[in-house]
Amino acid sequence: MDDPATDAARSLAHLQRHLQTFVSFARKRVGDVALAEDVVQDALGKALAHVHELRDVDRLEAWFYRVLRRTIADLRSAVRTGDSAQSLDGIAAVEDDDAEICRCL
Repeated sequence: MDDPATDAARSLAHLQRHLQTFVSFARKRVGDVALAEDVVQDALGKALAHVHELRDVDRLEAWFYRVLRRTIADLRSAVRTGDSAQSLDGIAAVEDDDAEICRCL
């Protein structure tokens, strides 16, 4: 990678072409489209902040999936420990819905 700003722009453009795939991946794990979009946005921010650490540009998507998985895991952990930010209310609501469904059954 040459210039960090140029590399970040190229990486973002590449990742944006797969945005819906990333959102679908996240939605399957968090249960809500809007929350999945927020998670992907957070993961993109983290990825772009650390794009200079990427050693193999051909592995950009795989690297981003790792960032996305960690972001989802961090979100779940925050919900479980009660440290969730306001943007994480959706995950808590999904988990509350799951608990309510279990009680009903």
